[in-house]
Amino acid sequence: MHTFYAPETNTEDTVVLFIVNGANVSFTDDGQFHSVLDAITVQKLTEQMCTGTGTGPHQVPDRWHGEVRAE
Repeated sequence: MHTFYAPETNTEDTVVLFIVNGANVSFTDDGQFHSVLDAITVQKLTEQMCTGTGTGPHQVPDRWHGEVRAE
């Protein structure tokens, strides 16, 4: 779990860059498979959060062309 904090005195946009590579495979305490959280899922969850909270658009680096595009 990660918690990000911007103080109430912050007057500028807060910019965060996440670089996600691979996947996080989770298991229950008794060793049973639970879930997979991969980079594509993180991107989609971020898009949904931005849309749902009205904090978008978020920017996604286009890794193939080195450009940044707003979504």
